[in-house]
Amino acid sequence: MTAELSSGSVRASEHRYSLDLLRFFMAVGIAIYHFNGAFPFQVPALNTLIYSGGTLLADLFFFLSGCVMALREERTAESSFPRFFLSRALRVFPVYWVVLSVHAVICALGGEPIGLARFVSNMLLLPYILEDKRGIIDPPMWFLVVLLLCWWLFWLILFFTRRRGKNPVPVYFLLLVAGLTARLQIEPFSVISEPMTRGIVGFFGGCLLAHLDGVFHGKKAAVTGLAVLVFVGIIALLFPVTADSGYMICILLLFPGLLLFLLNGSFPENLLRNRFVRFLGGTAYAIFVLNAPVLSYEHGIIDDALSSGNGSVWTMLLIDLAILVLLAALVHRFLERPLTVFFTKAVQKLAAAGRAEGVRHDS
Repeated sequence: MTAELSSGSVRASEHRYSLDLLRFFMAVGIAIYHFNGAFPFQVPALNTLIYSGGTLLADLFFFLSGCVMALREERTAESSFPRFFLSRALRVFPVYWVVLSVHAVICALGGEPIGLARFVSNMLLLPYILEDKRGIIDPPMWFLVVLLLCWWLFWLILFFTRRRGKNPVPVYFLLLVAGLTARLQIEPFSVISEPMTRGIVGFFGGCLLAHLDGVFHGKKAAVTGLAVLVFVGIIALLFPVTADSGYMICILLLFPGLLLFLLNGSFPENLLRNRFVRFLGGTAYAIFVLNAPVLSYEHGIIDDALSSGNGSVWTMLLIDLAILVLLAALVHRFLERPLTVFFTKAVQKLAAAGRAEGVRHDS
């Protein structure tokens, strides 16, 4: 269903199955990146490509998240922050807590108990916020902390711009510029942490792309793609070019063009319009959350297999991905979806009870 947004330039689009598939392959790419960090291939150029591309995949996830949120969620900006935040947090925290619990059990069985205080602090993401590297159980979860902060900034921007009847695009652009200058270590923004700058640049760059899609929607894909390439090309030129950054700049140029091509309506969505593709997209977050614990559990087994000559790195990678995707599908089907529905209904019941109590009190 297409809904008209009050900002006037961004449209809320119908469900995009192509984005589901894109999200799935990006999550698998991050899994390959972590596997390659533990078990590098014998081809140095391939390792460089995986390292460069994998490093940038988190930025692209921020980009995709910001773009989709600006397209679909700006109409919720007038709701209270607790409601805005809860509706999103309930999609990510339950699965994270379940996976964290399983990880803790595996560590305990392996003779390395985590401890209650460390476990609770990780449930609240405190080691990532306080930058306590020794207390971190699942390193990739820094992404979640930065994403939560981007959500808060997004809601805050829309809350104040809507109250004043202003367009949020200039604020998105200023945040993007601030993030880029921080990436380049230019004062006064150099004090911003590197993960935070990655989140700001990616997320609010995605918000800007969503508005650009509103401007060019309905035009020919070639014109749209050219506009995006120019826009992102200017951003890419701000990054220092090194021997390894060529891959990153290419992705920076190509990904927004691909994303806008999919959003533009140029891609034949009917080819992907089925439940399986949507289910694959739904497993992306579970793949992201599970990949570090699964690899941690498999590490010793893969090490023994490789040292005894019972398999190649490629074989181990395929087995790892097969196990990871299967586990993610099970987690998504039997944990993520039911838990999200359960907690959402519980919050809705509490909110309804609170409103009923308020009505009784007023009367």
